[in-house]
Amino acid sequence: MILVVAEKHNIGKAIATAILSTDKMEKSKFHISGTLEEDSRTKICIAWFNGHIAELKTPNQYHSPWKSWNIDLLPLSPPGMDFQYNVTNQPLFDNLCRLIGNEPEEIVNACDAGREGELIFREALDLLGEQSAIPGRITRMWIDSTTTTGLHTAWALRNSADQAKYNNLAEAAYRRSYADWLLGMNLTRYATAAIDFHDETVHVGRVKTPVLGAISYREHEIESFTRQSYYRVPIIFETGTVHYSGMLIAPEDKMFGNTPTMLKTLTDARYYNQQVLSGLTHWKHIDVNEPSTFNPPKPFDLLDLQRSCFRIFGWSADYTLKVAQSAYIEEKTITYPRTESHLIPTGMEEYAKDLHSKIWRFWIERSFDDVNGLYPEILNTHHFKKKIPCDHHGILPTLNRPVSADENGKTTDTYLLWELVTKRFILSMLPAVNMNSIRRMLYFPDDEEMRAICLGEVIIDEGWMAIEERIGNTRGYGITLAQ
Repeated sequence: MILVVAEKHNIGKAIATAILSTDKMEKSKFHISGTLEEDSRTKICIAWFNGHIAELKTPNQYHSPWKSWNIDLLPLSPPGMDFQYNVTNQPLFDNLCRLIGNEPEEIVNACDAGREGELIFREALDLLGEQSAIPGRITRMWIDSTTTTGLHTAWALRNSADQAKYNNLAEAAYRRSYADWLLGMNLTRYATAAIDFHDETVHVGRVKTPVLGAISYREHEIESFTRQSYYRVPIIFETGTVHYSGMLIAPEDKMFGNTPTMLKTLTDARYYNQQVLSGLTHWKHIDVNEPSTFNPPKPFDLLDLQRSCFRIFGWSADYTLKVAQSAYIEEKTITYPRTESHLIPTGMEEYAKDLHSKIWRFWIERSFDDVNGLYPEILNTHHFKKKIPCDHHGILPTLNRPVSADENGKTTDTYLLWELVTKRFILSMLPAVNMNSIRRMLYFPDDEEMRAICLGEVIIDEGWMAIEERIGNTRGYGITLAQ
């Protein structure tokens, strides 16, 4: 028997639907069992947790006097830094014990593909290992997509869990958990004892406290800010039919702060403005004309997605994550959303190109005007890298298109998110914008203080921005082709 352990019930159910034969599938409250769809001789049991089923022990469980919130007992630290766990979900833990008691030949870690998923699985094994030996080999099923195809791929590619990348991930998770305990237990007790806060606990944590500190510091900056005026002298010049705007460069002793185009006083600004107007025929210039490219935006990571959803839809970061998790787990319309990377591994390049082509044909061409015939011969692969710096690649759409409207005809939020992710993916692989960047320095031959700088671009090939004009801006800000 092969025992598969998922982090949550809905993921366990999705795995069962993807790999088990429906003929002999047996369901119970805490697991689903059956045989492989392609091999009826291989018995599979899929169990699940409900997030963490264990937590670190409290201080008094290591040393009874630590139950007292006495400042003299600080700092608290488990003897030998030997952290131990309590079971927090006994029924699920007992179910896992029974299944492992059947001595499976293989145990598959199918918890979330990341640091926290690794910790959840290994916490349970640590508790089980205190009671009996763990039978069979342990493998890792790394899930990036909960579509049937994605789960089939993750199942086929599962490999030994005893690899450096998984062990390092687990070690990082343990250390983060231990640091939370040490900081939280010690600093919360110290702050509560040292600060008279009406007999309430003063909670101090690794994440919450620095964030609150940053907010408080920024609020203080805002409240103590003193408004100061500065002045600029704008200049407009033209080359043929193209107009460029620029700013006078302030002499160093008249500059406001460190910004060269800002003047300290209105008197200086008026003086130089008059000098500019009276000496129009005396300006000389030096032009620098350089070809440049403007690559399309990369696929979303979670933070970028949250920012775009706030700008475009007005959603909070928490709500965006909630909608993204629903799209990933329930509707299976996007890949794993809790990623910190925009990049895609080069091993997925052919898959991404095929996905891009299919979405263009079956959705873009049918949904937007004036895009037929604009599909490029060569796709842009600037965001594909051999190695990406975190556990998951950028967020991609799947071919599972969500229902666009509810029973009242209102567009669903999961559809809006899928549409945004899909548009960004389409744009990310389109050709770069090619342009000439023009930098013009203006000066008076007889007055070294009279200088100005003007910047401009002339677009040679509209590239991805031509498509963005037709399907919509996924950034919620930034320069557009019209600008």
